[in-house]
Amino acid sequence: MHRDFTAKVRQGAVGFSVAAKGVEKTASGKRVGDFTKGQKAAAKAENAAANGGQMKCTDCGKAVESIKSEKGVPTPSNQAQVHHDPAIKDGGGQHSTPVVVCPDCHKERHLHE
Repeated sequence: MHRDFTAKVRQGAVGFSVAAKGVEKTASGKRVGDFTKGQKAAAKAENAAANGGQMKCTDCGKAVESIKSEKGVPTPSNQAQVHHDPAIKDGGGQHSTPVVVCPDCHKERHLHE
């Protein structure tokens, strides 16, 4: 039965699938356990309030902004990203701690987990 369920999951028949590195995705392509837009906005607002009204990377202190990602366009180096602590792949999810970081520090966090 477990194999049948796993096969259905990979085919998308159960409503989510297994993505690379063990992160599950919903049928719509969102990661299972990802922060909601409201949770991300709250984390960014809290970060800005703690830094005199300007969002800053928690790790390096670089000024970051809310910039929407665009398919086919390189990620801006000053884009505010919200990291899960612990990461989703390590069991974190909507109830993990949101941490505002720049793209470079976000990559570093994932390299050293």
